[in-house]
Amino acid sequence: MGLINISKTHSISLTSISNNFIDEYFGKANPAFIIVYLYFHRHFQSGSATLDVGEVADRLNLLESDVVNALKYWESQQLIIFETNNNDYTIDFLPVQNKNSALGSLSTLSAINTLKVVKKPEPRIKTTVSKQETTEIQRSAIIEKRPTYPPEEIEIYQKESSEIKLLFLEAEKSLGKLLSSNDLSMIFSFYDWLRLPVDVIIMLLDYSTRNGHTSMRYIEKVAIDWSEKGIMSVEQANELIQSFNSNYRQILTALGLGGKSPAPAQIKYMDKWIYEYKMPLDVILEACDATVLEASKPTIKYANAIIENWHKIGVKTVEDAKKVIMEHKNGVEQNKASNPAKPNRFANFSQRDWSFEGEELQKLKWKYLEAPND
Repeated sequence: MGLINISKTHSISLTSISNNFIDEYFGKANPAFIIVYLYFHRHFQSGSATLDVGEVADRLNLLESDVVNALKYWESQQLIIFETNNNDYTIDFLPVQNKNSALGSLSTLSAINTLKVVKKPEPRIKTTVSKQETTEIQRSAIIEKRPTYPPEEIEIYQKESSEIKLLFLEAEKSLGKLLSSNDLSMIFSFYDWLRLPVDVIIMLLDYSTRNGHTSMRYIEKVAIDWSEKGIMSVEQANELIQSFNSNYRQILTALGLGGKSPAPAQIKYMDKWIYEYKMPLDVILEACDATVLEASKPTIKYANAIIENWHKIGVKTVEDAKKVIMEHKNGVEQNKASNPAKPNRFANFSQRDWSFEGEELQKLKWKYLEAPND
């Protein structure tokens, strides 16, 4: 087998990161915090003197508060020294210790440079962004898998952000319980991972629990749906909720159950079709029509059985639904033809032909009257 010669003919600008950092924190820390650490470490190694928090946030597609909270997190992990002076911050990078080694291991670079981070006091210029562009920005910020946040990280956010503290308090009110560390991590992910504003998350929690949904898995599905739809304000959330209320009315009317507000149990079924199955409304209405035609007494449970079956076999459009309905109808007719109904054992029973008239009828009448009473 041949040899491979590696030659270095061009100088490459590199940022060296300790293996200890990769081993200890890549599977543990918030991905956004890791990005902030790497970005500042790159400027630390190149000897850059000053960075602006707003510009860093724009470059990394993060909030300014995310950048600052990331630095506070790394300070809590004893990887940096983070000092605050009015609107400015000073950072020193410390060696990354190997937790499995008694002596530890030094970072590739010793903390000989000091990185100054400046937060400009004047407000940043806001630009007008369309709803479609906002949606695309939101989606670009969403990673495929929800990150987890350790309790110490959540604690930092609670201490430093009154918004996050309010979010958790309102969540406890809506859910009617003390939040576990998993609950806190998931709710915080709606803000950090899905980029939903705090007031929208509070509204989402209230909407879900008022409709009888307290499962965090279900609430997460709703949050993902709202994020994908680009719901970035209370007004947009209200519009979406109103559209769902309209959907509920259409579905219940199609089943012949309209005329009153949907019950929580009915909403659970309909939300499952909309959120979990992501079934288009016109397909759901087609299932309702099939329910009315097939069932002697249409119920939402009967419709649910049809929709569950359609979901399993991959029905996505009205055309798919009509094809399945026609196949079902043909199958029923073929089954009737191949299995004719068995004759009723009473069908050939010869009834007695009793006919009493005149004198015979009178005799029976008197015989009945003269019979002794028991």
